[in-house]
Amino acid sequence: MDKYKVTHRLLKQSIKSLVNRQLTSNNPIYRSISALPLGNGGRNPQLYRSFGSLATKVERNPSFSSLNSDDLSYFKGVLGEKNVVQDEDRLETANIDWMHKYKGSSKLLLLPRNTEEVSKILEYCNSRRLAVVPQGGNTGLVGGSVPVFDEVIINAGSMNKIIAFDKVSGILVCEAGCILENLISYLDNQGCKRKLPNWWKCFNQCRWFALCPLWLSSSECTRS
Repeated sequence: MDKYKVTHRLLKQSIKSLVNRQLTSNNPIYRSISALPLGNGGRNPQLYRSFGSLATKVERNPSFSSLNSDDLSYFKGVLGEKNVVQDEDRLETANIDWMHKYKGSSKLLLLPRNTEEVSKILEYCNSRRLAVVPQGGNTGLVGGSVPVFDEVIINAGSMNKIIAFDKVSGILVCEAGCILENLISYLDNQGCKRKLPNWWKCFNQCRWFALCPLWLSSSECTRS
């Protein structure tokens, strides 16, 4: 019970510090929860605005370009036609988060297979001033993997190879589209005792658009 009280007090102090920050309309997009209860039944008078409540006031950056046929031809040349997706049904899924809170209007989904293709895509988009949004399993809770407008979606789902695993240090290096459940199964087969809770396996659609360490430092993963 004492541990609970200490934790509750620390969390309450952190929340108060966060809520009392000066947020103004000059900051067009910020996320939070409205009227957080801060104890004693009271609520902070300053309401945090969510992304969705302010999205209609955000204008698309006019310096960004729009897609044209030349762009599509380039992407097909780099990725192959099947990895350049314009199908409306697939785009509908990619344009909305799994909780159906945030929705974009992207017209193009790209499926690179390696970092070289990602590099070519980003280099081209930068030269053409095409906005992009990286996407993994699209299971986030704050809409970070969903387009705000018509950004090109770069999905890492096809990049799912395990590159290396060092049993001594416990460090695993994998591509950005690896699924956590598959990584856990791989580690089990390697005889690695991992200190990850069992509920991590439920995130079987969670992919990481980054070098994925899985928090497997030498203190968290040891040989059997």
